[in-house]
Amino acid sequence: MLAQTRHEIASEFIGLMTSVAENEQLAHLVRRGDAGDELSIDQQYRYERFTRAMFRYWEDVHYQYRLGLYDESEFVKQRVAWASYLARSEGGVAQWCASRDQFSPDFQREMNDLLTAFNCAAGQKLTS
Repeated sequence: MLAQTRHEIASEFIGLMTSVAENEQLAHLVRRGDAGDELSIDQQYRYERFTRAMFRYWEDVHYQYRLGLYDESEFVKQRVAWASYLARSEGGVAQWCASRDQFSPDFQREMNDLLTAFNCAAGQKLTS
């Protein structure tokens, strides 16, 4: 069961990243969105969906870890990857801040811990 869960989680993320690697338009959109560049309404919509899908994947990893189906060493490396993405993605941070209320409280706390160096938006405070 542990191996199957790990395989399914990895497959989801591989699919998400492969979609970017194989689609030049999507790659361009994600790069621009992450950089915080201005996007058209339709581009912004697509970028929001992409980042929310990624955050859902992260939330699933976090959930599986809390259930004991994801080991500590792998989870630590996942957190390192998440922090690395957030450190270089202005748009990703903005999308998290705009949508964080749609995620579980436990995952929100995890992300908020990673975001202590970032501000979500003027006047918004990170909550636990």
